[in-house]
Amino acid sequence: MLLKLIFFILLITVSHGTNDKNNRKKEFIATSEWQIVEQGQHLPAGLHIRHNFETKVTEAKLLDEKEKSHAISVVDTQNNDIEKNEISMDEDDDLKAQQENVAKKYKSYKELKEDLSALNLTIKLDMEVMNELFERFDKFIIDPLHNVDELANILIDFEFFVHQFDNAKHFIQSKGLQRIIFPILEVPNTKLKVLGLHVLSAAVQNNPKVQIAVYERNTIPILIKLLSNENQSIVMPTISTISKLLRRFPTAQWAFIKQKGLENISKLIENDELFIDNNFKLKILTFLIDFVTDSKELIIDSEGRKNIHAEYVSEYLLTSFKSDGWCQVIEKFVSHIHFVNFDVIEQTLILIQTTKDLCWPTFNKHEFRDKIDTLIRYYEKVLRNDQDFDMNRLVDSEYLNHFVDTIRNLTSVIYEKANFIDKDEL
Repeated sequence: MLLKLIFFILLITVSHGTNDKNNRKKEFIATSEWQIVEQGQHLPAGLHIRHNFETKVTEAKLLDEKEKSHAISVVDTQNNDIEKNEISMDEDDDLKAQQENVAKKYKSYKELKEDLSALNLTIKLDMEVMNELFERFDKFIIDPLHNVDELANILIDFEFFVHQFDNAKHFIQSKGLQRIIFPILEVPNTKLKVLGLHVLSAAVQNNPKVQIAVYERNTIPILIKLLSNENQSIVMPTISTISKLLRRFPTAQWAFIKQKGLENISKLIENDELFIDNNFKLKILTFLIDFVTDSKELIIDSEGRKNIHAEYVSEYLLTSFKSDGWCQVIEKFVSHIHFVNFDVIEQTLILIQTTKDLCWPTFNKHEFRDKIDTLIRYYEKVLRNDQDFDMNRLVDSEYLNHFVDTIRNLTSVIYEKANFIDKDEL
């Protein structure tokens, strides 16, 4: 009996000790450092807790003094960097204000879906709007001089749309030339003509299929005819439109030369009222540089093969360039150079470099050389601060140094060419 009593007392003692051990295991003693929380451990309130969803490890620690909210930190399974997103449990008003602020700054998922859906319909919607513009134009063109503002708005909208590649093709396929461009260019109103030219210019720009379609509709003679207009506001956009139509298009370039297009442009230079305008000079210079450069580059295609048709056009251009007196036109640009018109001077120099092999007899004249030398001496004085004119308020010295070097190089090329020819003649 005594033995049984002793065994029972020992059993109770062991059982009590085991329960104490289990209870101690379940108690989590928090510190200011992160500690792993074992499974089954009880966590007191007021701790920061984080859980790694990859390793399944949970950690906890005491709140810092500056921290006022409970926090759960989520570990990124891709880079294991810890990002803490603190959620206020005590300050609901602050949380709501935060949510409202985010809602104002960013679109909802529903709004984003609507925006993306709209993008898929852009081309269709553009074409629908263009078709409506065609209908409105047909209505107002019946009496154009009484509907100038309405027609102007329609043309402005067309110009916006045809900048897009497919919209320009749709414009041509919908007979935009016959329905819009040709009729508007016949209206005796400068504003409408200019806007019509802007539409055509935007449509043909870097769009080969539209360029071909415009050429096939016999548009070049219409544009050449506009060059004879005495109104500068019509002549300028006409030159721009022609330049874009002829860009990398030997067949159209040949037609333009054959139909006396270059000859008509050269006549514009003879108009002193136009020639005094720097913007007009720049427009002509840019057109000539693009035309001559393009005709040379197109002789060899992208695969290195010779384009016989482009070569013929280039030869025809060079012959017409000389016969139409363009070398003398360049000489006129040089003789009328003003020292402070840097854009005109720079474009003139580029044109001289582009045509130096063609026009060397003209460039070798003493008058031409003297003008180039005068330019060099003038800008050298500016660089030495010997000139009274305050050039520094227009350009910096670095640009002037580059400018003078360009003129010197140009002069050297011209003189080398002249000396080479002189030796051959001897």
